[in-house]
Amino acid sequence: MTRGDVGSPTLSRDQIAAVREKEARASAAILDASFFWLGYDDEFLYDTPEVRRHVIDVLRQFAPDIVLCPDKDRDYHTDHCRTGQKTPVFGGKRE
Repeated sequence: MTRGDVGSPTLSRDQIAAVREKEARASAAILDASFFWLGYDDEFLYDTPEVRRHVIDVLRQFAPDIVLCPDKDRDYHTDHCRTGQKTPVFGGKRE
């Protein structure tokens, strides 16, 4: 969902975002999963029509069998909580 661009006290926003993207791509490769990057800035993932449309479009494009996301009630980061809150809205189902 986000670039991970606020995740370092020493690297610039662009540098740490590049590290996070490389990590995410490597993780997807290990899982033999498709990779997509929404590219929103850290700390600024809001529930807007634009974000909803973007996520819905990605889910329709990839048609995943499963979507893993943070637990909205057990995570500390606002972006993670928002992702977990909106999963049912985007067509997911919590079990």
